[in-house]
Amino acid sequence: MYRRLYISCIWIIIICTIIFGVIEPAVFSWRMIGLAFMISTMYTVVNALGQGYLNAYLDKKWDWISETRKRIIYGVTLTVIVTVISVLFCNYVNFVIIQKVKPSKFFSGDYGFINWFFINLALLISAILHAR
Repeated sequence: MYRRLYISCIWIIIICTIIFGVIEPAVFSWRMIGLAFMISTMYTVVNALGQGYLNAYLDKKWDWISETRKRIIYGVTLTVIVTVISVLFCNYVNFVIIQKVKPSKFFSGDYGFINWFFINLALLISAILHAR
């Protein structure tokens, strides 16, 4: 079971590294690819651990067979909350700590859109992986 999870995480890291390290930047360099790989790994590990712990908690709390409705309602709600928190944490580390953006700028204008984009991207990836 964990083997499939690890393979999925590796593919997500590779695809995100290609998109954000090779295709997106204006200047191609090995440093940018390495940085994109490290940041993609951070996002993937933090989100996978958060979702994994959430799933384990939901498994203990509500049974799929006898409490399906509760499980789905709490599962969707908590998945959104955990994803938002983990993406905002990763974005903060990425932009404020690694890229040295001022914290006041992080929660405004352009970075608000970037936060929204990454939250939606993480929710999309989560929904696709849950559907498998």
